[in-house]
Amino acid sequence: MATRGSNSIRPALWGDMIVAFHQHPWLGNGAGVFADIAPMYKSWLLSMLDFRYAHNDYLSWLIENGLPMTLLLLLIVGYPVWRLVRYLWRGGQPLARWLYGVAALWALLGLGIHGGLDFNFHIPANAALFMAILGIGMSLSHTWRKAPRGRRRRIAPADA
Repeated sequence: MATRGSNSIRPALWGDMIVAFHQHPWLGNGAGVFADIAPMYKSWLLSMLDFRYAHNDYLSWLIENGLPMTLLLLLIVGYPVWRLVRYLWRGGQPLARWLYGVAALWALLGLGIHGGLDFNFHIPANAALFMAILGIGMSLSHTWRKAPRGRRRRIAPADA
């Protein structure tokens, strides 16, 4: 359980880890090496503490994989979220589908915020849940209509 003191240490840790990013912004330091490189960049204030995780999945990904891979990750995750938001904003869907979309968006938002404050996506079940909800949201943004002879066919999205 986090205490008030541990919550105030996280911003100090994040500030120290930005230095690690500035050392290797393009290629990063290598996937999964945060625990190995963290002692090299910690300030004297944090030198007595042992951190295996950055307590921020996005910062950890940025430090380990570099800016291009982080932008690619944002694109891969951001596109389905953008499609879901666009689907919800457009309206005209049945209420049940719209509510599923809102629930998926809120779940993604909650998991995303948690990832920014802890090492949420290092837990495989949380990462799998995030991807499953992302898939549900993406599937909601596609429309289906009955084709002749009772078969269903996919209708291309309006923006394609």
